[in-house]
Amino acid sequence: MAGAPRVVAVVSYHLELGEHPRGGPVDQRDDIYWTCIAANAATMRHVADTPLEVVVCAGTEPAGAAARVLADADVTIRDVPFHHRPPEGFYHRYLGCLYLLDALDDARRWVRPDDVVMFVDPDVVWGAPYSPLVAEIARGGIVAYELVVDEDLPLCDLTRRQQAALLEELTGEDLGGVVPKHFGGEFYGMLGAEVPAFADQVEALWQVALDRHRRGLPHHNSEEHLVNAVLWQRGERADRAGRHLQRIRTLPGVWGTRERMHDELVVWHLPIEKELGFRDLVAHLDAGRPLPPVGPHYHRWLRRMMGVEPAGWRRVVDTLRPVKWRLTGQVRRDTTHSGL
Repeated sequence: MAGAPRVVAVVSYHLELGEHPRGGPVDQRDDIYWTCIAANAATMRHVADTPLEVVVCAGTEPAGAAARVLADADVTIRDVPFHHRPPEGFYHRYLGCLYLLDALDDARRWVRPDDVVMFVDPDVVWGAPYSPLVAEIARGGIVAYELVVDEDLPLCDLTRRQQAALLEELTGEDLGGVVPKHFGGEFYGMLGAEVPAFADQVEALWQVALDRHRRGLPHHNSEEHLVNAVLWQRGERADRAGRHLQRIRTLPGVWGTRERMHDELVVWHLPIEKELGFRDLVAHLDAGRPLPPVGPHYHRWLRRMMGVEPAGWRRVVDTLRPVKWRLTGQVRRDTTHSGL
């Protein structure tokens, strides 16, 4: 790894007690998220093929098994205040996602210009060495993951079409009927030299959102909305992370997206596994059991551990779920939104 750039992975997490689907019960939410972060850090350290710093910006401290696994993974925890907590009535869901803005502002103080910086969600695991992502980030700009969704699907109550209209209003730019892509918050990669300007651009739009909220006008509700607008203004039009990262719903049939898994996939975003696979992985590590060596065996092991390839009781449950859905009349609202 001589001469390789330092990779800095930043996870931003702040406990918030509002409406947060897939966030777990409120009284368990802090432990659930720290458990995810511990599995994230341990698997990234396991596949690391460059010098690596894993930094967690947080407002609480981990405990128990999560704390022990994080210590073993040599994770730095930074106590960063939530200055971007939205005001009353701003929005009702996923308020903690705006904590990314505080992590961005904090990172500008300590990242080095030649660092490769990855802002990653808590609930991801690393299935292969991340050198392909490092190479993509080294090209410059911002590397992000596109959610392939319909123009009229509400994403935190703003559709892509509504985001386009808001962008035209704020910038005075005529998009000519083009509806920008929607990039998810799973991953933003950039060189350290780009962090200050990127943070400034996101902060400027955040101030606009606050002003529009005060005036009762439609505004960006989430960090994804803000970053999407910044990415458009920066000329980012392509899904630069999608070859290396996928959001995978570990459910059977039309509800699931396990078919997105492939052997070269580096980062697996597994939102449904917060109380299942992440917990089991941390328990495995906390018991002193090692991860398999990086390669095909590790990949197969991780697929089973994280529910991507159901085995044992998970296979039984997956067999029974479609029966339950048919009996209860549960139907997925729309199967065309392939990015979710």
